[in-house]
Amino acid sequence: MKQPALYILTILLSLSLISNNALAGDARKGKHVAQKCVACHDLTQQKKNKVGPYLWGIVGRPAGKVPGYRYSKAHLSAANKKGIFWDEVTLRVYLNNPKVFIPGNKTAFAGIKREIDLDNLVTYLSSLK
Repeated sequence: MKQPALYILTILLSLSLISNNALAGDARKGKHVAQKCVACHDLTQQKKNKVGPYLWGIVGRPAGKVPGYRYSKAHLSAANKKGIFWDEVTLRVYLNNPKVFIPGNKTAFAGIKREIDLDNLVTYLSSLK
């Protein structure tokens, strides 16, 4: 098994063992963490694509499906092959290291390493509906 795939599998399995309550973060603090996202993503109900696709309603959405946004070939290929669906666990893994989760994607974002920041950001993104 390739190294990135093993890394992702390990994280997903580890996270699947954690209860949903353990993943619950603080949406207010997550909004602060999300300020790193607004340079490239719209977080509002206006749902405008910027450098990256809008993030309103991301939880529950299949990857690569924002209308009008031109995804990279790598992103579309991974989304189709893996059947990526943005839920709290998948977002956590992606946001921790986007380049490992989807090799070759266009994002300049290096990822969030602090667990509490990931918890808070994912809780905030989950509230955008």
